[in-house]
Amino acid sequence: MNFTSNIKNLDLYALHLSKNPFSIKASVDINASGSNLNDVLGNIDIKDLNIMAKDTSFKINEMHMISRNVIDGGKELKIWSELGDFQLNGSYDFNELLPMVVGIIKSNYPSLTKNLNVQSKPTKSAQKMEFQIALNDSKHFLKLAGMNNVRFSKLDMKGKLNSYENEISLAASIPGLTFGNDSLINTQVLVSSYKNSGDILLHTDKANIFGEKMGALDFEANSKGDSLLFQLASNEEIKNIKPVDIRGFMVPYEAGYSFSVLAKQLFFLGSEWQFSKNNRISVTKDFIDINRFELSDGFRVIGLDDIKNRGINAYVDNFDIDVVNKFLKDPRFVLSGLSSINVDISDVFNKDRSYSATVDVDDFFINKDPYGSIYINADVDDKGFVIADLNVGDFLTGSVEVNSKTRTIEGKARFKDAPLKILQYILAKGIQNTKGSIDATLLIGGTLKEIMLDGKGRVSGGQTRLIYTGVTYYFDNQTFTITEKNIDLTGAVLRDEKNNPATIVGGLYHNRFKKFGVNTTIEGNNVIGLQTTIQDNPDYYGYAIGKLRAKFTGSFENVDMVIDATTNSGTQLSIPVGNSSAKAQNNVIRFEKRNVLTDSTKYIANKILKGIDLEMNLTLTPEANISIIFDADKGDVISGVGRGNMQIFIKRTGAFDIFGDYQIENGKYLFTVAQLPVAKPFEVIRGGTIRWTGDPVNATMDIQAVYKSRTSLRPFVVEYLGLASSQLSSQANQRQDVDVILKLGGTLYNPAVTFNLAFPNLVGDLATLADSKLRLLQNNELELNSQVFGLIMFNNFLPSNRVSDVLGTGGIQSMGINTLSEFLSSQLSLYITNLINLALVENGLLAGVDFEIGLRNNIGVAANLGNNTIWPDEIEFRLKNRFKFLDERVTLNMGGNYIFENQGLTYNQMLPDFSLELVLTENKKLKARVYGRQELIVQNTISPKVGIGLTYRTEFGSITDFEETLKKTIKDSILQK
Repeated sequence: MNFTSNIKNLDLYALHLSKNPFSIKASVDINASGSNLNDVLGNIDIKDLNIMAKDTSFKINEMHMISRNVIDGGKELKIWSELGDFQLNGSYDFNELLPMVVGIIKSNYPSLTKNLNVQSKPTKSAQKMEFQIALNDSKHFLKLAGMNNVRFSKLDMKGKLNSYENEISLAASIPGLTFGNDSLINTQVLVSSYKNSGDILLHTDKANIFGEKMGALDFEANSKGDSLLFQLASNEEIKNIKPVDIRGFMVPYEAGYSFSVLAKQLFFLGSEWQFSKNNRISVTKDFIDINRFELSDGFRVIGLDDIKNRGINAYVDNFDIDVVNKFLKDPRFVLSGLSSINVDISDVFNKDRSYSATVDVDDFFINKDPYGSIYINADVDDKGFVIADLNVGDFLTGSVEVNSKTRTIEGKARFKDAPLKILQYILAKGIQNTKGSIDATLLIGGTLKEIMLDGKGRVSGGQTRLIYTGVTYYFDNQTFTITEKNIDLTGAVLRDEKNNPATIVGGLYHNRFKKFGVNTTIEGNNVIGLQTTIQDNPDYYGYAIGKLRAKFTGSFENVDMVIDATTNSGTQLSIPVGNSSAKAQNNVIRFEKRNVLTDSTKYIANKILKGIDLEMNLTLTPEANISIIFDADKGDVISGVGRGNMQIFIKRTGAFDIFGDYQIENGKYLFTVAQLPVAKPFEVIRGGTIRWTGDPVNATMDIQAVYKSRTSLRPFVVEYLGLASSQLSSQANQRQDVDVILKLGGTLYNPAVTFNLAFPNLVGDLATLADSKLRLLQNNELELNSQVFGLIMFNNFLPSNRVSDVLGTGGIQSMGINTLSEFLSSQLSLYITNLINLALVENGLLAGVDFEIGLRNNIGVAANLGNNTIWPDEIEFRLKNRFKFLDERVTLNMGGNYIFENQGLTYNQMLPDFSLELVLTENKKLKARVYGRQELIVQNTISPKVGIGLTYRTEFGSITDFEETLKKTIKDSILQK
């Protein structure tokens, strides 16, 4: 035969030559003769071989075969490809190969094989052959042999068969062999059979079996006479695996065989185990006798017994079911509890046998939480009809019936006061502190392939805390439905701790209680959406309430959260930045270097939010207070209210980004100086902005804040007073309002700080002199900053930029009085504010209280100090209340200054002031204000001021638009009244 063929598609399945889809494509070149594989001689070359078996493709570029006669009368067969090589030499007949092997074994071991139900066929001729196999990585080619989960890295094998001498021998070496999740490393196999003796030896350097890593293992079986002896041994001790030595033997028994096992050394599951003495299993074709076949460590027992010499009873006692966790491989569920398991097979010799099994756990635990007892009973009759019952604690009962012939199923499950906390195990990284109970009925039907579920339930006394937002939600008397695809919660109502409602649309999806996921939306008009502390998340935290829409989608392993929120009154969001990242451990705040912040972010993402993609779209309104914390220890914080939009992204990969703009309407900034007890209160000027473009701490700032001071201008303009009038000179000695303007630019992490000065109430010639001096200073940043330093540290202008002039005896004491007193007063203000809020905010009237107190010493740095200068000569206090009625649209600000003395003159005078502000419209753009105050303008002269004002703020494109908008707003406001 000599021909070349290009096989484009040989479909063996279509030709009914294969039970499964199987087709071949190849180019074949044949130059050979013969009628079958035994007598073929010549060459066969195959190229571009492509085999399609089911849905898998197997490709071999080239395969070659040579078969030829040799001098000694035998033949030589060689096959090689990129998969490996095969070589066979000798006299052989493939059709009689298996009968020959069976004949050799039965001839060598007549006593051991006489009871085997295997007949040996007589062979036509004797055979004598040697073979050698060298294969490379099997890849996925073993699927063609039905071994889908088996793979070896390399295989070397050689052996021989000799029916003349009744001899069989085989030696193999496999560096790496995997089967499913198990593996063997460096395995050697030796098999020999010669006349009436034989050996089987197996050695592996390392093994991973059922998740247990083991050292070197050796298995040996020897046949001598009527006995087969075997031994499994390991002399290497690793981790919790001790050396193993298990021995046994098999001998003929009537028309069958008898087995006995002896454990000379066996240690696993933390204990030393022993087989019972005189154990024996005797089996014939219709009889089984099991005697004392138990393995025990003194407490736990694994055993076998026979049932009337026809059936088998297998039992396990006192085993902790925590061994199941290794197979579940789900860290969300850690099961435990001592169990007793019994499995009965009525008749192992009858095809129409029945089965029964029971599982009994007296005290069942999930993650160390007790759930009562478990009892499972299942019976399978000889017709294949299955009946199973289940009881878990006092809260779950169920029964199911399965017809194995029609493969239909019917059942029912009943939940009564079932603990809702079980849901927390499923959503382990999403919720915590879950409480409540479930009452539900679930009907089961359909087929084993398509199980149908239909159920209804009700949740009572439920609550859970979302780890991602820190908010606890409550739900009671809420219903849900169950199908084989969904647990529908649509219509259920959640409530936050203030009893604000939110509704649910959607629920959980699953595939017959496998592959759980979530597709849920929660919406509410005034709901708490964030309630975290720095312990929960050191990168951003706070309290947020407002209009909320939260959507949860994806599998439980990879949940995507999208939260859209518009803030309402009471919202407070804090973002720590600066050179430190605050972390809390054991209720003590510890500061770390800036480079830890990235690690902290990864901690939050990987540890707390692992598997979560979080997107927060925040619309910030003036009802929300935002705090940018530079130094929490010193109170170095920008806090205020404003408008803006922020997007916060925390990816499951660990990325943390913020995008958006925030415009400040009003706020405060407590300015601090490193290593000095300085805390100066600045008021943030409306219009300042913070813009995030990704990196949370590299947001850009454009903020101005003002620190208000009252001091004499003489040191500031002294060089202009030489020719000034006595009236102007006297006016320069009086205390005037001076604003220190702080400009914050740069980024949150690396801010750029500059200063300026302003004189808001200064008029006349003195204003001209002050403006002239200020213009000169604006061209000399060093001198300008020196004057700012004097106002902040001394509450006075500096007469000279020489340090010796400034830090004289009077300067040092004045600086100490002003700086220390203002630092202490700022800390006292923070403390009293928190104390008042804790005591009063929960009443029916007040929504919030701010308290401020300030201590000042107004003696000039060049003045002579009296005996009492350590005591401040001015005390300022202020109390600002926000009232709950009218949606917190009423604010009362009361305070004043008590002046002991000024410029050496004794006053002992109280200068009170007040303001009452009323927001006239719901959008808070139109406001009315009434105020009154007393001011010290010249020596011994106090001037009262009162007034009323109306302010309106809006955005418009033209004056016409502004007029129309204002008219409409006033009209709508009047109609609402």
